[in-house]
Amino acid sequence: MKQTHFARLFIIALALIIALAPQPVFAGQAVDPSTLNPPPPPQFNPVCKSVGGGTICTVQFSDPPFAGGSGVICGTGA
Repeated sequence: MKQTHFARLFIIALALIIALAPQPVFAGQAVDPSTLNPPPPPQFNPVCKSVGGGTICTVQFSDPPFAGGSGVICGTGA
């Protein structure tokens, strides 16, 4: 009888701990960038995730290769 009572109490306590613990499952869920106001420019390939009460986006872009002469020559000392 005493063992059954302890087992029930343990199961209830465990269920409460799981129910009240912060759920990391909901952190970092993907967010569609087009739903943001203002949306990030699509040419930057934004990847957005929910964080706390907000959203964080990371962007990736690269400048086109420079194909021209500016007259500036690096590495020479005068």
